[in-house]
Amino acid sequence: MHPVHPVLAGIPVVYSTEVPSSDDPNALGLLPLPDEEFQKGKVDELAPFADFRVRIIPVLGMIPAIFGMHIATYLVCELGGRKIKEPLAVKGRKKLWEKLAKDLTARETKWAGLDKQQRIPLTDQEVGFIFEELHRSKSSFPPFESLSRPTLVRWDFNRPLSVVNCIVVSPQEASKHEEGYRNGLSPLQLWGKEVVEAVQRRRAEAEHWVKAVY
Repeated sequence: MHPVHPVLAGIPVVYSTEVPSSDDPNALGLLPLPDEEFQKGKVDELAPFADFRVRIIPVLGMIPAIFGMHIATYLVCELGGRKIKEPLAVKGRKKLWEKLAKDLTARETKWAGLDKQQRIPLTDQEVGFIFEELHRSKSSFPPFESLSRPTLVRWDFNRPLSVVNCIVVSPQEASKHEEGYRNGLSPLQLWGKEVVEAVQRRRAEAEHWVKAVY
């Protein structure tokens, strides 16, 4: 979307819920070709670009057709007056975002020592982005487990709450995080190097998104 005049809603799109993992050093990739294959000739000349095997082209060839079928389904329903109100992939998620936002509001109010709740500087859609896209609906801490009761909490209490400065943890971890800050502990002292580095990677992704949208 345009960075100066961002459009955050109202444009129908077809998308995949699979998160690209090309930047993840631990992501699974293609197995290296055996030496015998290289001895047969210049195997790289048979690929349209680097790291793209000829043998996987037929699999990728199905993807445009799948997207096309979804677009056709959407258009037929629109023309027939039977609009698809909510795609199955995100059905019911709005209520979860609202609950996460409500819990975060209560937590921020308690942290500030206020009796009356104050609105947080995040929309429900931004809360959904933090939980669903940025942290993949899982804990921000390694080993990135799925949580039965996910909770949002500010990562750095010395900085304002924002898309970049918010993580997903369990209620117990959120309380431990707040208590650690009250006692003057840094995230590194509280959680260790592995956790801090994992959160920093997610924060870098969030900063990239914020720059692109806003």
